[in-house]
Amino acid sequence: MVKVSIIMPVYNASRFLKMSCESVAKQTLKDVELICVDDGSTDDSLEVLNALNEKYDFIKIFSQKNKGSGYARNTGMNKAQGEYIAFLDADDIFIDDDALEKMYFYGSKNDADIVCGNLKRIRQNGDIETNYDFKNTKFAYFNKKDVVLPIEYGIPFAFYRNIFKREFIEEHGIIFPDLIRGQDPIFLANALANTDELYVLRTDLYGYNHSVGGGVNIKVNTYEKKIAYIQHFKNTFDILKDNDFEGPFAAYKREFMDYILFQNNLYDEDIRKAIHEVFSDGINKYFSKEDYGYSYLEMIVNDEEDNDFDTFAEIKEYLIKETLLNDNFIDVNYLREYVKLLEGNEDNIPLLEKTSINKVKEIETEVNEDYEFLSENYESLNDDFNLVKTKYKAERAEKEETIKNEITEEINEKTIEEPQEEENRINKFLKTIKHFHKE
Repeated sequence: MVKVSIIMPVYNASRFLKMSCESVAKQTLKDVELICVDDGSTDDSLEVLNALNEKYDFIKIFSQKNKGSGYARNTGMNKAQGEYIAFLDADDIFIDDDALEKMYFYGSKNDADIVCGNLKRIRQNGDIETNYDFKNTKFAYFNKKDVVLPIEYGIPFAFYRNIFKREFIEEHGIIFPDLIRGQDPIFLANALANTDELYVLRTDLYGYNHSVGGGVNIKVNTYEKKIAYIQHFKNTFDILKDNDFEGPFAAYKREFMDYILFQNNLYDEDIRKAIHEVFSDGINKYFSKEDYGYSYLEMIVNDEEDNDFDTFAEIKEYLIKETLLNDNFIDVNYLREYVKLLEGNEDNIPLLEKTSINKVKEIETEVNEDYEFLSENYESLNDDFNLVKTKYKAERAEKEETIKNEITEEINEKTIEEPQEEENRINKFLKTIKHFHKE
């Protein structure tokens, strides 16, 4: 009988598959199956899996068109035969060799719906990151065998450090949602909301290869991914709020605000558009005026305009332009008005910051437009310049020749009475030519 089914979505991860599969082979629990779902890889992942399948008989391979990791995991769960289900991404590993064995027998003995272990970060070669503080994360670290309430888990991150009873998953219809980003927290939030207790123990099950995927902003880099990621927050809010997970709900709202107020996201029009669309029915179900970032979020959702911000923007534009022109003094009246508006909007600093960056962008746009015009018309402008230059040279040469001829004629017509007079005439001629060249 299969005790644990391990679900592994695979997409273009050929260089990590040997490491991840070997970590399964090292587990002391041998009654396992590793269900690998190739999600339309375009590299040689499938070939590597087939080669590993010849070495390890616990590997089962399935293929599908590219539909995302959540869909691949759902496919794997449908194929699973184990009493419990574990998850392993293709670039990650299991750390403690006896982790699955400890977790399975602890769960089986207590008929547990969910058994929780711990997670650590690893480098791409599989070494553990020693500088990562795995004990102080946004989700709980378990330092002893215990039974805790689901609300004590923390925010629903790192679902893969847990194993789930397959019967429990199927009974409650817990699957990964059809989102291209943010599926994992929704899956785990649903699981936590449908059980009464978590069986936890101190074992390092999961090694997360953080450096491969990178941070959220690297993964969430298109409008489609951004709106899916914003949608996952709302879906997770609903689960946590409806099941009275007050602490995790508050913490996840903070996670959301940290994401949208992150410096690189604060001025991202795609994120603003996604928020406006996802929360089109309002934010008051989830946020109150006392919540961190409420005014900024309300402005996005309601498309509110504020004259104070318009005035601030105009003043900021003036100050920026005056600052760029180093030889100008800044009008003190503008500075006073700027400070006054700033002091009157302490709760709306993100909005004021946005007006600042928008003005910088507008100035940058103006400069770029001028530069593009000059670049596009360079040849024409250069031709015009050369034409004017040639015409000027011709006119100058003609004028020089006229002056020389006039002086020569005058010299020839008159008798030179004294050498000094002749010398004066020559000097006058030279000065005239020199003065003309200066012009």
